[in-house]
Amino acid sequence: MTIVTTIHDLTFLTQLLAVYDGVVIGEGQFGTRLTHPFTEQELTKTCLVAKSLNKMCLLMANKVLEESELASFSFFIKRFAPLTTGIVIGDLGAFQIMKDQGFQDKAIYHPETLLVNQHDFNMLADDGAQGAFVACEITLEEIKGIASHKAYALFMTGHGHLGMFYSRRLLVSNFIEQYQLPNKALITSKKLTLVEEQRPDLKMPILEDVHGTHVFRGPVFSSFPYLDELRVIVDVLMIDTIFKDDRYALRLAPIYQGQSSGIEAKAIQDDYDEMWDNGLLMTKTSERR
Repeated sequence: MTIVTTIHDLTFLTQLLAVYDGVVIGEGQFGTRLTHPFTEQELTKTCLVAKSLNKMCLLMANKVLEESELASFSFFIKRFAPLTTGIVIGDLGAFQIMKDQGFQDKAIYHPETLLVNQHDFNMLADDGAQGAFVACEITLEEIKGIASHKAYALFMTGHGHLGMFYSRRLLVSNFIEQYQLPNKALITSKKLTLVEEQRPDLKMPILEDVHGTHVFRGPVFSSFPYLDELRVIVDVLMIDTIFKDDRYALRLAPIYQGQSSGIEAKAIQDDYDEMWDNGLLMTKTSERR
């Protein structure tokens, strides 16, 4: 199993690549829910450094594309696909553009919650895609079932705040305008949380970027207790450090490589004032009417 991590600051690039198999990076035009929107020059530098170290460099281009963006996305693919190990996309139109240019083998499909069975998961395999992210809203046993029939690489988010709501509306900006708050810098803050009246003790991180507003689960999803099982079925496990920092990723590395005990995991939770859980890996969801 290959383990990659997101990155916040390129000054940590060589340190992260020393303990991870690769990094995940993105820019603001086509990437969303990023740790940081990097420039195209920084993307190029990161890919070249990773390649020189024989490491992976995955680009996040997971935005759902609008009609007016197709041409610019096509240009983006022509420039960066040759440099990368893979490009994470969330739009089937984006895949068609990559296929038209002969870069379908760089495409990693990640439509968030949609890939919950073997047929949907494998939908782009015959078209030559590199792989897909399995949804995190299903159980470990269901992921095993998909993995037993996978036709290409299985990617999975293994640690981080999982997204639970997305709207194209700029909800944070609207809130600040509605209540005439003086601090406009709050719009791009990554320290905001949403609290429901019915669950006052649960703080859900909320983030606004140029593509809309995103709300995440309060607890941090952690899969490290199930590493022995995941190593057999997952090809690439992604550590998502959004709302944290690169030092956080460095501390997680030995845990996900099986070189550290639960004591260090508890220390990280205490230092970052967060709670880890296993998400829905052990919880079968059902609809009640």
